[in-house]
Amino acid sequence: MSFLELLHGGYVHKRRASVLSEWCSSLMPRNASVLDIGCGDGRLGRLVAEKRPDISIHGINVRLRTDAPIPNSHGL
Repeated sequence: MSFLELLHGGYVHKRRASVLSEWCSSLMPRNASVLDIGCGDGRLGRLVAEKRPDISIHGINVRLRTDAPIPNSHGL
């Protein structure tokens, strides 16, 4: 992993996911089922699920991630 990737993952990605999870979780209706299209590493979905235990989140991504913290499927 390059220095730039480490820097981005350590600062930008974590902060972005945190801010987006606050915003997204405030918009979702109670007991919603959410499909996270392009879920990537699943970090955003996990943070939203932690803030909103009443919702169900499933991710879909082009690349299946077996280590993602949310259930996910291959999108092709």
